[in-house]
Amino acid sequence: MKYTITKEGRELRDLFRSGVAKLVGPVSATMGAAGRNCGYYEYGNPVITNDGISIARKIKPLDRFERFAIDVLTQASERTNSEAGDGTSGTILAAGGLALAGMDAGPEAPCRRPRGPPFGRG
Repeated sequence: MKYTITKEGRELRDLFRSGVAKLVGPVSATMGAAGRNCGYYEYGNPVITNDGISIARKIKPLDRFERFAIDVLTQASERTNSEAGDGTSGTILAAGGLALAGMDAGPEAPCRRPRGPPFGRG
């Protein structure tokens, strides 16, 4: 028997926010002239790098909703890498900031679809 796990409201926003924080923290440490390195294990061997996309690919939290947030930001970063060839860390930080700003607006300020013609009348 198949079942679906769903979350909504504040619980989902909190999990999404913690997933974004788990990714933005290590990636933001690698930015700039004073950027630091991050380390992870790959096939049992330690790897030290300061590349944002390789760090983002290795972060896999156990909670599926946190992993969803990380996957969204990683996909944006990979698309930037394939089209521009650079800017993966900046994309992760910008997308994370946009996601957090959207969640800070909360349910009190939902997105509304404009009515009528998009560029005025006539």
